[in-house]
Amino acid sequence: MTCNLFLQLIREYLSTKMGRLWGIKLDKAPGSYRKFTGSNYVYCNTNNQVCGLIDRRGDWVVAPSKMEIESNSMYDQSSAYAVKVGDKYGAIDSTGNIIVPVVYEKMSIFSNNRAVFTFKGKSGIVNSKGEILVPAAFDLPTFSSTESGLTFFKKKGKYGVIDQRGNIKIAAVYEDAVYTNISDKALPVKFHKKWGVVDSSGKTVIPFKYDDISLTPDGYALVTVNNLKGVIRLDGKWVKKPCKLNFTAQGFAQGLMVIESEGKYGYMDTKGEIIIEPKYDDARPFSGGLSPVQIGALWGIIDLTGKLVSKVIFEYVFDTFEDGVLLVTINGKEQLLNSKLEWVWPKQ
Repeated sequence: MTCNLFLQLIREYLSTKMGRLWGIKLDKAPGSYRKFTGSNYVYCNTNNQVCGLIDRRGDWVVAPSKMEIESNSMYDQSSAYAVKVGDKYGAIDSTGNIIVPVVYEKMSIFSNNRAVFTFKGKSGIVNSKGEILVPAAFDLPTFSSTESGLTFFKKKGKYGVIDQRGNIKIAAVYEDAVYTNISDKALPVKFHKKWGVVDSSGKTVIPFKYDDISLTPDGYALVTVNNLKGVIRLDGKWVKKPCKLNFTAQGFAQGLMVIESEGKYGYMDTKGEIIIEPKYDDARPFSGGLSPVQIGALWGIIDLTGKLVSKVIFEYVFDTFEDGVLLVTINGKEQLLNSKLEWVWPKQ
């Protein structure tokens, strides 16, 4: 019996036995949690040690099983997920089919439909179809890929860039690298103790003069210099020159970025103007004209003008209204709420 067939039988057994047994009452099981990932939510129950995938309608796409499912980034739309069975790693697609055999020592989460696997201490790259793009021959300390498949590698303590076939595109000359939200146009690296940004050819996009740097998903750079923080575009123009505000890494959503000042949160537009004054205890990015904000110990929902459109009743919100649904905690239970403020999961 092949490994794939064996695990398929396990999954079918767990789907019929555990799924039917727990499918209605999973939200009431102690120790349960869900993580948003691409187009689905990863559901895990720490007591029963099972995981499954739930779509945005609240329907099961992968019934609970003993496979641990790793959660991809909320901004990533990869169609595959790293999984763990025992002490070995592999990957499944969005329907639960095994696409990478569960035989590897380690597997990263997927980024742009690519992931790093580790075999005998060396790393390679696999895509969401299960095809090995780069054999296990590199030191890939952390993995994130650009749209074309570029990623950082490490050699003798220095960082460089390889393409999706393992060809070296930029020699390993940098002291450090930032992996989050990289693109072919923006690769943050450290050179001579200062941070800057280069493109896929190694050309400097943002000069090496900052104490710290990170990228937002929409292509802005958050920089720190002399303990002040600013927001700069990749063409070098400032959105907000270095100041005492703090800026969130999610970037601009519907033209507004979450900012923080002296422990209170508000929103700034792409011109650097403060649109909603910092007055909340926490805040999330906007999506669909709505955003969760924390007022005291509880959360409510505001619109783009800052007007409250819901009661302040949620104990916690896990992110934002991505694709029209929001994961919240109310009365100690995790539930999905849509942009009409209607419950979509668990089914009512």
